[in-house]
Amino acid sequence: MGPKRKYRLDLPAEIPAGGLPLPSPRIQVRPRNTYKYEAALGKGQPGEEEAPEDSQFSTAQKTLSLRNRALEAAGNGIVISDALLPDRPVIYSNRAFTEITGYSAREIQGRNCRLLQGDDRQQPGLERIRRALNTGEACRELLRNYRKDGTLFWNDLSITPIADDQGKITHFIGVLNDVSDQVAAADYKDGIRKILESIAAYAPLSKTGQAICELLVAHTGSRAALISLKAQGGDELRALASFRLPEALKKAFDRIPLGAATSCPCNRAATEKREIITPDLSREPQRSENDMQLLQFGFRASWAFPILSPDRQLLGTCTLYGDRMGKPDPDTRGMIREALQLAALAVERRWNRDQLEAGKKQLQRYARELEENVEARTRQVLETVEELKKTNRSLQQQFESTREAENLAFASQALFMAMAKNFPKGVIMVFDQEHHFVHLEGEELRAMDLLSWQYANLGIDALPGFGEDQKRLLSERVAETLLGSHVSFEMEHGANTYVVNSTPLEFDNAIRWALLVFSNTTEQKKAERDLLRALHSEQELNDLKSRFISMASHEFRTPLSAILSSAILLGRMNEPGKEGKRERYIKQIKNNVRNMVVILNDFLSLGKLEEGDISFQASDFDFLELLRSVLGELEPSLKVGQHFVQVCDRADFNVRLDPKLTRHILVNLLSNAIKYSPENSAIHLRVSREGDELMLSVRDRGIGIPEDEQPNLFNRFFRARNAINIPGTGLGLHIVKQYTELMGGRIQFTSTTGRGSTFLIHLPCTLKTEKNETNPDH
Repeated sequence: MGPKRKYRLDLPAEIPAGGLPLPSPRIQVRPRNTYKYEAALGKGQPGEEEAPEDSQFSTAQKTLSLRNRALEAAGNGIVISDALLPDRPVIYSNRAFTEITGYSAREIQGRNCRLLQGDDRQQPGLERIRRALNTGEACRELLRNYRKDGTLFWNDLSITPIADDQGKITHFIGVLNDVSDQVAAADYKDGIRKILESIAAYAPLSKTGQAICELLVAHTGSRAALISLKAQGGDELRALASFRLPEALKKAFDRIPLGAATSCPCNRAATEKREIITPDLSREPQRSENDMQLLQFGFRASWAFPILSPDRQLLGTCTLYGDRMGKPDPDTRGMIREALQLAALAVERRWNRDQLEAGKKQLQRYARELEENVEARTRQVLETVEELKKTNRSLQQQFESTREAENLAFASQALFMAMAKNFPKGVIMVFDQEHHFVHLEGEELRAMDLLSWQYANLGIDALPGFGEDQKRLLSERVAETLLGSHVSFEMEHGANTYVVNSTPLEFDNAIRWALLVFSNTTEQKKAERDLLRALHSEQELNDLKSRFISMASHEFRTPLSAILSSAILLGRMNEPGKEGKRERYIKQIKNNVRNMVVILNDFLSLGKLEEGDISFQASDFDFLELLRSVLGELEPSLKVGQHFVQVCDRADFNVRLDPKLTRHILVNLLSNAIKYSPENSAIHLRVSREGDELMLSVRDRGIGIPEDEQPNLFNRFFRARNAINIPGTGLGLHIVKQYTELMGGRIQFTSTTGRGSTFLIHLPCTLKTEKNETNPDH
């Protein structure tokens, strides 16, 4: 490590927010006993080496300016406190400190850094920092700190003392590093580990559910969480665990009926087996009684998720409640799904253990009954043998014949058992008159998870792994078979499809049993579905081709007719004095040619998008300059009285995007605004920046889009019913959306019929280029 070096740092009493000042009159930053320099405007100190004033002053200025810039550009927050003043006030902070804490340099100067601790003053690391400051030693601690707005962040703080020539501590330098994301990730992994340990140890489900609720609330920004399980064999959800849910809501959500006509998110998530995201409870058109209670307690949003087994059987639900409106982002949604997989694992593991315990007890009961039956039967056999010994020896021959017949029966039964057990890709089930299992064999028992199931004396209602509807169907078909019918039907089990054929079995001219043969037809069904899917895709492709040919011929006919008419009239306007009419016809030809180019570009862009042959190539350019260029190109297309209104808070707007794709987006949006707006109307454009995003808003006062057709607006070839008589291909907005998303952006819109539309484009100011560099020619 080597010997410790102490540094001297002479600073003025006050330091401005912009950084350290130039030498005025003395600033010394030097390792102890290595060099001394005076940037004084007077005489030097005795014993110090003198240097020419101009050159040394210039050197100090440059060195200090360089260090100031380095401190301001540092990624970590840096503060300097005066160790000689009471309470060690801060005399300097860099820009990164402001970005991390929210406190400006002016707000923090003159104050102690303990204001970042808020009321959280009992942390063990704080005492170690105090001891290090009092003894003048360096230290490093991980602390909970609080920003100016009160939000928590984890601070990896390093403190280094600075000494003067005499070794006296004059300043402390603190380096802040926001490690909140790393701490949260470690805490989340630790929570997952503890939950897995709880599941492995067969902890009570309520304890595991409580841990999952606490984990989700801690890492999803939610305020409360509730996990409910479906009652086994019942039709309701029962609360298992909750976290930070008021007592009144716990009672209200303790039991939730399933299948009832209600808009309750828990019920819907369970019955529909999908996520029910309610970003704003107050805007729900049909609020349930539970929604009203949530609003009374200050909850504004709810996210309900089903808990499903691997074969998508409902196990329960998990609902998160937030006091802020919104939807979960993809990372949060993935975290929730991961936690719900753990919940499903815990439930299934617990239920399976309960079933195994029940099966074990049942087996023990069967073993006792069998032992008792064997003992009784043995006594009967012994008694019978004794009676047979006393009978006439003449019956010996009859006895031998009976034994031979019995051996033959056993052989036949063994043959039947071998055939049934090795029945290929299927299962053989035999039921008696009471619908109890008599026989169950076949290769597919393993796939159905019935290989170790003890079926003796059990009915169809005890069949594991089958749903209630499936059991009911089996019971109905067995009843039909016992009445003499031969039936065939299909049944799904897990990921497999089975064709079931039945036949009645007779004995002594009476139907005694029903035989059901299950044959696995999954591969045949898959081939059938693939064939139907291929036929559907072919039909859809033919429909798209027909629509394309019809639309292309119609859209090209109109501008070509206008060009032909204008060219004929232009040929007749060669006389002097008709220059104005010639200019008008030439302008008409240019506009129609431009429209044809737009249509061709849309068709070509659609082709490349369908083939996956579109990409971007980022470059630096001025967005406003590109926008002005596009407006200039489109100005001849404006209707009478139409005009553009631009709003931007800056003279230039440098971005790094694909200029060609950006031009396509601007041309399509502005052409639509011109096309669907009336004469004498304004088209408003607003360009702004929010964080690292460029935002472009295009607003018109046109015909608008019917509300019921808005979900289809970005589909290929879609034309709203109120725009059928206006020329267009229905491809422009589809291409705009694809190009926007290709560059990592998104598009939004609002529209009212008869009042116009507003389209809002979000694009990153700096486009990442790790991908899509394969085809720069677009």
